[in-house]
Amino acid sequence: MTGVYITLVDEYNNKLPYAHNIVTVITDEKLAVIGSNQKALSGGTTGFYLKTKGLCGQSKLKVSVSDIAEYEDMIDINTSNSYRHL
Repeated sequence: MTGVYITLVDEYNNKLPYAHNIVTVITDEKLAVIGSNQKALSGGTTGFYLKTKGLCGQSKLKVSVSDIAEYEDMIDINTSNSYRHL
């Protein structure tokens, strides 16, 4: 299991504390979102947990914020616990 935290920022990397947009998380067949795959930003930030489905290797994580921003990242799945900040 790993925790992923999302902060919405502008083009100058300033946090957008009044953003309350919906964040959608899409994973591939190696990962699953614990709970709902859609969450609202609160103060420009939100977070969620991912769990593995018993497979190791690389997995793709896609995060979109209400058609404003989209982010994709590859996550290495192994046996250690970690936290990731996007």
